[in-house]
Amino acid sequence: MTRDENASKDKHSPDELNISRLGLISAQRQVADDFKNWDMDFELDGQPMKVTCESPTTVPHGVDTEIYLSLIKRFIDEGAPDDGRFTVTPRELLMASGIEPNSRAYQMLKVSLNRLYKASYTIERAWRDHLGKRWVTVHFRHLDALTYTKNEDHHLDSASVIQVGLPKQIVHSIHSGYLNPLNSRILDQLSQPTSKALYRQLEAKRRDPETLEIIHYRLDFSLVEWGVLCHLSDLTPTKIRRSLQSAHDELKSVGYLKDIAFQGRGQQQRIIYEFPQGQQDALEATTLLSELVARGMTQGFARTAIQQYPGRIQQAIERFDQLKQMGYQMSRPGALLMNIIKNPENYASDDLPMPTKPSRGRKTTEKASKARAETRQPEAEPTLPPSPEQQLKTLTLLLKNDLSVPEKDLLNRAIENQLLNLEDLLQRLMTAMYENKKPDFVNDLRITLMTTG
Repeated sequence: MTRDENASKDKHSPDELNISRLGLISAQRQVADDFKNWDMDFELDGQPMKVTCESPTTVPHGVDTEIYLSLIKRFIDEGAPDDGRFTVTPRELLMASGIEPNSRAYQMLKVSLNRLYKASYTIERAWRDHLGKRWVTVHFRHLDALTYTKNEDHHLDSASVIQVGLPKQIVHSIHSGYLNPLNSRILDQLSQPTSKALYRQLEAKRRDPETLEIIHYRLDFSLVEWGVLCHLSDLTPTKIRRSLQSAHDELKSVGYLKDIAFQGRGQQQRIIYEFPQGQQDALEATTLLSELVARGMTQGFARTAIQQYPGRIQQAIERFDQLKQMGYQMSRPGALLMNIIKNPENYASDDLPMPTKPSRGRKTTEKASKARAETRQPEAEPTLPPSPEQQLKTLTLLLKNDLSVPEKDLLNRAIENQLLNLEDLLQRLMTAMYENKKPDFVNDLRITLMTTG
């Protein structure tokens, strides 16, 4: 599959734009037990605003970003009910967040949900009412309702059921299409909660908050103000840089960021983010990362290879595939691929010695070792894709304000008669929203419906 084909097949995950734009969930992976409130009061995108957060426990942070994104996705998959209420199991929520379900993860999920439920916010003049085209003040919680069943030890487990109620502000925003679509390919490649939180917030900051169009390929912030927007607990410049360093490295390695630069000294420092121009350039490194991992490299080594040897990756992949087709024995394919990247001259000839097959005794030992490893680290089950019913609910929601009643009837009949592919239609709609081309998509869809009806 070519890179162009990869880019065209990218999927997007919906996100509510107000929450990500204001960074209401701290980007820090961990916070001190006494970090129970924060506030910010300055101008954002030319709009004066003040936001405060108060919590009886610690403020939302870290993995809460992933959990809340999964809750929003589940809400939309359920057709975004008007009352904001839906049901989900802990296992479904963890799997959707990319977290393997186990006893420790269930406990982490319980703590995360309670943080999201207990924290309250006052947002003055900074919450966007998209349909009303105005800035409003809201008093807000991430979750308006939360109930769940527990086992005899008062913990969540695979048999638990979670009932969630999203607040009316979130329901209204999602119904009005005030979304910040996130690239699922990039999200899946990010391993750290801080990286995902930063990606979510940067993607929101790139958009015009009124038109939703991506207008920024360069963002320039006061470093201290950026620390405030990320809700870091220590706002000294050196601590801010250190707190975000690993996330910066990861966002560069997956191709989302082109560069990060710092200017000035001390409290006057500024942080500058540069983004690749165009979606294809932005995803090139992400595609390479996927190809390296698919050939046996760990994500860490793959990122290192892309950063240190960017010009060698594609040729090394092609040479690796050639060797595999020739029957070259690969007991450690990831290590071999790294060697090809580092020392391409050693693998330039087709007359390479083929490593001998391991003896029977050694082979038996290797099989036993592999079996033990698989016993210790079972693979997580893949997340099931949304059902056709869920996909249709999502499509109907996202087109709620764009099609007339007769057009919606035509759309439903075209899907029912298999004249239109539901999954493809939904993917193209999400891509159009990501690129701020939804009106073009709707116009094309109307023409298609006229010809099929």
